[in-house]
Order: sequence, then C-alpha cells, then structure tokens
Amino acid sequence: MMAAAAVATRRLERGAGAAGRPVRLMAVVATPLSDAFVAALPSAVRAAAGGLVDLEARLAALAAAARASWPELPLDEITFAAEIAARAAGDLDDYLAHCSAGDLHLATACARGVPGAVAAFERHFARDLDALTYRFRHLGHDASDLRQVLFERLFTAAPGEAPRISNYAGQGHLQNWLRVAAVRTFLDLDKRKDRPREEAAKDGATGGLLAAVDVELELIKHQYRGAVVAALDEAAAALPRGDRHLLRQQLVGGLTIDQLAAVHGIHRATAARRIARAREMLLDATRAALRRRLKIDDDELAGLATLVASRLDVSLARVLATRA
Repeated sequence: MMAAAAVATRRLERGAGAAGRPVRLMAVVATPLSDAFVAALPSAVRAAAGGLVDLEARLAALAAAARASWPELPLDEITFAAEIAARAAGDLDDYLAHCSAGDLHLATACARGVPGAVAAFERHFARDLDALTYRFRHLGHDASDLRQVLFERLFTAAPGEAPRISNYAGQGHLQNWLRVAAVRTFLDLDKRKDRPREEAAKDGATGGLLAAVDVELELIKHQYRGAVVAALDEAAAALPRGDRHLLRQQLVGGLTIDQLAAVHGIHRATAARRIARAREMLLDATRAALRRRLKIDDDELAGLATLVASRLDVSLARVLATRA
C-alpha cells in the first residue's frame, strides 16, 4: 500500500484524500539537460556537479542564448548541454557563469558539420581573417591560400579525431581564440618552410637566425652576436612554460593585455603583472647567460644588456617564434 502511494505521488494528477478532500499530488520534474550534462562531464569533475544549484535552469538559459545568437544553425539543447560538459574544467559553477554560449554554439556547429556553420564562421570573423592573412602574406602564400590552410586546420580531422575547433572551451571570446590559433598555424607553416635552413644551423634552434634576429646587430661587436642570440634562446627556454606562452601570444601573436586576459580567463591586471614578471625574469636570465659566456668587464656587460633590453620585444619575438 505504501509503495502504491509512493508511485502515485509521482504522477501529475489530482486525487481524493481519505476524507474526500482533493489533494494535489507531487509531479516528477524532468531534468534532461542536467542529465545530459552530468553524463558528459569528465570523470575528474563529475562529483562536483551535485553541488550546482538550478543546473537545469542555467543550462536552459545558456541553450536559449546560444539559439538566439545562431538561429540558423540548429543544435538541440541536449547536444549543447553535453558539449558544454565535455569542455568543463575546474570550478563548474565558475565555468558555467563564464560560458560564452553563442561562441560555443558556433564552434560546436562547425565541429559537428552543421550545414552553413563554416560559412557563418567565415562571415562573422571576416575582418579578423582578412587582417591575419594580410599580416602573414610574407610567407609566400596569398590570402586565399592562407585562409584555406587555416580552415583545413580548424575544421577537418583524421578519422576518429576531432577538428581543432573543438578545442575552444567556451571561456573567453571565440574571436581571441581564433587569432591565437591562426598565428600558431601560420608560424608553423613558416617554420616548415624554413626547417632545412634551421636544421643546418650549428647552434641549434636559433643559431641559424643570427642575421634575422632584430637586435641592433650593427651596434654590437661582431664577436658578441652569437652570444647574444644564444643567451636570449637560453633565457627563453628557462622561462616557465606558461609565461613563455603568454609572451609569445603578446609578441608574436600581437594580442593586447585585454585580449590575453580574455583568452586566459584572468583579470587584465593579472595578465599585465605576468607579462612584466616574465620580461624581468627573461632579462635577468639573459644577463646571467651573457656573463657566463663573455669575459668582459661589468661596464661593458651592462651596456650590452641595456642594448638587448632596448630591442627586447623585436628580438624576442623572433626567438619565441622558432620555439615550440
């Protein structure tokens, strides 16, 4: 009898109580989005989903925002909730709060091959694509060729693999993610073109770039050129990977402090502090490497280090561009 009553309370209907009074029975609340979200979560963060408040409503709001941004690219809510979960990491509550629903919808539609998605992507980011391909036109390819290379990298994949656009996690703007991905793609293209020359260089990754490094070589004594390039390379290699990546995005990728903050999901002041700290660490390491390599007095070393610092952005950009 108690079991039957428990089942009855799960039906959405009205009944009569023992005294003939009508009672409202409890309804089962459907949570399809939450169920899809939890099922698709990485195992490392799945346990944290139990503490999320109003998960179904929050997922529905994200799906509605995504649909409003791209109504011409159909993607059902269940699929979208699973796609959000597949990219979730860290604090789930914070991840959902900062999820760029419209951008994630577009990236997901492109990754899944939704008809018209790539064309919509190209229209939406036309100005960015034009600027990026123009900037790297020196690689020996025209703009249309560079765009095709980029699109192949972003939207195609080997069997059983996901296209690179799937790496966009929905945090920060897709525009900034695209800029970073494009710069990496074009630098890789340039590196493949120059690989025979680089491999022939006797001094490793940057030894063959002595003439290309934009430190003002005419102001540096000939015998110090190799030491300067080697010191910069050594200092760049010694930086923590995250700081080196941040510097590369700024100096090679051309991202502003605001864009770096958006890409990494940090405050712009934090991004600025990390950039300043990385530059200071790199200059200190370069001076130390020059001191080890060169037998010169302190005054001459100080002058050489000052000259390197004055052209650090340009010269370091070349060094970082050749480092994986």
